[in-house]
Amino acid sequence: MMRCVILDCYTDEPAGLGVPPYLGTYPRYVAGAILDGNQEAKVTYVTIDQVRDNTKRQLEYMNEEADLVVFIGGSHTPGRYLRTRPATPREISKIASRIETPKILGGPIVAGHSQVGGVENSITEDLFDVFEVVSFGDVERAVYDYVNGKESKRNYSRRTYEEVDRWAVLGSFVVKEHPCYPFIVCEIETSRGCPRALSGGCSFCIEPRRYGLPEFRSEIGIAKEIASLYQRGCKYFRLGRQSDIIIYGSEDARKKEVPTPNPEMIERLFLRIWREAPGIEVLHVDNANPAVIARRPESRKVIEALVRYCTPGNVLAFGLETSDPEVAERNNLLTTGEDVLKALRIVNEIGQRKGWNGMPMLLPGINFVLGLKGETPERYFRDLEFLKKIIKEGYLVRRINVREVAVLKGTAMQEVGNLFVKKHSNLINYFKKKVREEIDPVLLRRITPKGTILREVFTEVVRNNWTFGRQFGSYPLTVKVPGRLEVGKFIDVLVMGNGSRSVIGIPYPIRLSEADPRQIEMLPGMNRRKAVKLLSKRPRNEEELMRLVDRKLLPFLELS
Repeated sequence: MMRCVILDCYTDEPAGLGVPPYLGTYPRYVAGAILDGNQEAKVTYVTIDQVRDNTKRQLEYMNEEADLVVFIGGSHTPGRYLRTRPATPREISKIASRIETPKILGGPIVAGHSQVGGVENSITEDLFDVFEVVSFGDVERAVYDYVNGKESKRNYSRRTYEEVDRWAVLGSFVVKEHPCYPFIVCEIETSRGCPRALSGGCSFCIEPRRYGLPEFRSEIGIAKEIASLYQRGCKYFRLGRQSDIIIYGSEDARKKEVPTPNPEMIERLFLRIWREAPGIEVLHVDNANPAVIARRPESRKVIEALVRYCTPGNVLAFGLETSDPEVAERNNLLTTGEDVLKALRIVNEIGQRKGWNGMPMLLPGINFVLGLKGETPERYFRDLEFLKKIIKEGYLVRRINVREVAVLKGTAMQEVGNLFVKKHSNLINYFKKKVREEIDPVLLRRITPKGTILREVFTEVVRNNWTFGRQFGSYPLTVKVPGRLEVGKFIDVLVMGNGSRSVIGIPYPIRLSEADPRQIEMLPGMNRRKAVKLLSKRPRNEEELMRLVDRKLLPFLELS
């Protein structure tokens, strides 16, 4: 019996996320490919965090028990992570060099890796030398080839969507081996490739260069994968593996850079998903081209369908990158500032109403990439003015994502590398500071003003006597609660204030038996002295409680 280990080193790409609590597509596809090639194989799923926590034990198993170890990793769009971080090439190399069992390396890491923005491709041949097989195509297909006896040091083979549909279902069992199960968000692929491949794509983006023009999965294949995961206890899903969800099923996506959306296909897809998995708790999407929304009237029906069939807190990430038309032209960017403003208006009109969890149904996000080819200092001031215009117009924007460009192998940014990141480092820091201090807090207050109740916030980590939690979904809001709450539980939170990227709140209601004084002193009319007195008195019933606090505070407090 063949014994295989899948080592998930975590992935973060423009179109795809696999960092906890998100489980990417790669591990599931690889597991399915192994079983498709060898039905008797035993597949074990392990995360890089499990290796970090118990390196000796995990390496012993891989060396003594396994016949194959598949490494999956790579970050192209580094972000801020609450619980963990993707493995670096150095960390992967260090672990792999201690494993004598045959090893395969795959995932976005083969095209480059950027732990932080503004750093040139950090991958060298030394990393590849540690592995018996390196997949420069699709790692799941390389693994399938290996299991079937087709070995080659550099594997360039590609899988088909017929294979993906089969492997995704076969490999869905790995979710139960994830240390965060069942509280994981399963990333789902609807397509890959980008219409921008017609003109070469954006200067920094690997998607059109690696995958070419769009290819769509069938709605049947997508729904069956979700059904399989759902049957195994998964209830949180994000359709995030695509360059643009708005054009799913478009008939001219391989002919036009701004394709015509196909609302009927979107409708069919989501109806089938709900038919297969009626008890889903979170269904979100990611990535949308604002140029398509602004220039194609059919987009409105697609957005209406997303509001109708998805759960609240959903986000469409818009890749503006810069509003400076000259920089946009030099980097072959398609979307203009006017496109984004029009798309913001459309999405706000349709999606801004609040859902049951306290968040709007569907909001836009905006991405900026700094350090682009040929940019001038003026671009930073233009982009700040653009953001101020958004504030002035009163739009709701869930988040502004600002990052330095990741210089990846094969992209046009390789011509200049991180030249402009270095050249404009002071301006980059200035721009980030302005966004965090003057733009983000305003947008956040509009979405979650004081008094908002956020339902089903999942407590994740405790740091410096503060508990951090988030709702499940796309780009969830970080919630900070004073005190050390039990991790891994759902709570409702009453928003009491906000910073630039997170809100501060208190449990709703506050359980006096386990409350932190700082929670109580945030209530109207309370202070530290009153909070300490209330907790020390330990009221046993509502009558005793009313002697200690104003009647208006009773709905916020719980005796048990």
